[in-house]
Amino acid sequence: MKKTILVVLKEKKIPKAVLVLVILVAMFTLNCLQVNGEAGGAYKIEEEVGMHIEIPAGWIVFTKNTPAEDMDVKKYGTYEALMSDMENDGISLFAYHRSKGLILVKVVADCEEFKKIDNLTEVYLRMSDKAKATLEEEIKKEATMEEGKVLGVYFSDETNKKNNYVYINMEYVVGDKKMLTYATVINKKLVTIAHYPVSGNEANEEEKTTLLEILSTVYFDNWQTVEEVKQSIEQEKIINAQRVKIAVVTGMLFSILVLLQYKESRRK
Repeated sequence: MKKTILVVLKEKKIPKAVLVLVILVAMFTLNCLQVNGEAGGAYKIEEEVGMHIEIPAGWIVFTKNTPAEDMDVKKYGTYEALMSDMENDGISLFAYHRSKGLILVKVVADCEEFKKIDNLTEVYLRMSDKAKATLEEEIKKEATMEEGKVLGVYFSDETNKKNNYVYINMEYVVGDKKMLTYATVINKKLVTIAHYPVSGNEANEEEKTTLLEILSTVYFDNWQTVEEVKQSIEQEKIINAQRVKIAVVTGMLFSILVLLQYKESRRK
């Protein structure tokens, strides 16, 4: 039986390397160490998805471009180990805030089920109403799972409608904490933005708001947003309508021509 996109997303387990990073963050917090890393700001993740993301000021950020001389790298172990873990586990960005938690950005390219999806946003918006209703029913079923549940479909920037993409909102249980995750597919690759709380067992309202604000800054080079897909669909409708009109007019002209030819032949 072919797996649905929701089942595939839910089955993506949190790998060991991610847990190592989580443990390190816990060590930073417990030992009250001064964490430097890269400052919050705008970052670009290539990985064949051309992803742009903005992290607020006050967050500590590690990426695959973090320099070897960064003074916090030694708290991980070695620079080689940090880069190896991020590469092997598909971690593209790791952001830490002492009170607001941990943000992990992952790009996964080895999922066979996504090989035919270039842009989940476009696929979803082009689905029929019946297909969307079926998806909603599937989401309700998946929402009953304990270790990983699908919470629903989320539009990332409905307020400004600038960086608006379709994501699947999920919740994983990692240890005794709940990891809130938003996932989409770009260029056949699974892209996830997840939040892991450092205090409490799940994200509080402030942490959820911060995560959604970060998500609203994400955009992908050369991949259509919700509004761009809708505009393309409307343009296609106009073009198709024009083609129908042209076909009707052409048909009418052809009929008139046949009729005239018939009358001319009768005269003779």
